[in-house]
Amino acid sequence: MENMMQGNKIRRVAATRMNERSSRSHTIFRIILESKDANQKDGPVHISYLNLMDLAGSERVSLTKAAGERLKEGANINKSLSVLGNVIRQLSEGKEFISYRDSKLTRLLSQALGGNAKSLIIGNVTLAAEEETRSTPEFAQSTKTVKNKTKVNILSATEETLQGYQNLTRDLETRLKKQAIKLKEMDKSKQEYLLEIERLKTEVSIVGRFQMGASASTPKKTLRRHTFGHYGNVSPKKIPRVYAIEKLSTQRRIIRT
Repeated sequence: MENMMQGNKIRRVAATRMNERSSRSHTIFRIILESKDANQKDGPVHISYLNLMDLAGSERVSLTKAAGERLKEGANINKSLSVLGNVIRQLSEGKEFISYRDSKLTRLLSQALGGNAKSLIIGNVTLAAEEETRSTPEFAQSTKTVKNKTKVNILSATEETLQGYQNLTRDLETRLKKQAIKLKEMDKSKQEYLLEIERLKTEVSIVGRFQMGASASTPKKTLRRHTFGHYGNVSPKKIPRVYAIEKLSTQRRIIRT
């Protein structure tokens, strides 16, 4: 039950003009039961599947006024229900080829529809939707024409081992796909970082060239050295290549040597 509740939490629902909480997807909850005689280690295994399905109802755009994402979801729901109707019709007519693979829904329900299974369908109707109320019993009635001969599913030890390997293979393939997606995302991030580094390097190079050009075009100022101070009785001749200041009585005279 915990798994079912978790699945219901992530089920897509949204408000439409016809329904405040409209299912935007089908729901399938599958329980697999395996049993064997505890006294026979290598004995046969009895296996059964219980599929609980809640199908989203068909939608008419003229009534729902759906647009954008809601319109796309409604189209996918109608398409899968249409394929389901075709599969049931093919089964009831005894067709050799059944188009299970035309929809994910019918692929998942292939064993429940035309395999070794018994099915029970419950149709929900309401007086508020006359068209849907009429089509739902018609759909349920059409499923009654499908005839299945059921028998107990028994797996031999070899078949059980083979099925175990098949389940393991599917699990590993799923994990491999998830890992491949992660690696692809990491590689994408790495490429983005490298591109960003190259972009920054280019900007630094451009700024550096602008700075060099500005420095070369600016005339250099002539540096002149001035020394000021009181030298007392020291003669200016003893202070080569500098300016000496001699204090006079009325003014300061700058003597250049």
